[in-house]
Amino acid sequence: MPDSILINCTVLQPQRPIYTISATTAVSILKPPSRRHGQVKENKKAHRNGIKKPKSFRHRSMRGVDAKYRKNALHALNGSRKARAEQKATS
Repeated sequence: MPDSILINCTVLQPQRPIYTISATTAVSILKPPSRRHGQVKENKKAHRNGIKKPKSFRHRSMRGVDAKYRKNALHALNGSRKARAEQKATS
């Protein structure tokens, strides 16, 4: 395949080249446009089983939290439970 393709203008001067295009550009111009996104059936597939909200829990898991913080939170929870029970007993 040649390095460049010459496109001639036949209106004024028949043999005078106007544009010089590289071979790769000429090939890309001739190719049909390719499909870039696969959005055609994705929406239908997503709604088949319904789009559900993420489950919301009352308390977040302490998994993956710093051990020192977890221990402190446990002791704080026990202390506040005792204080609540003591306040309930006095009133």
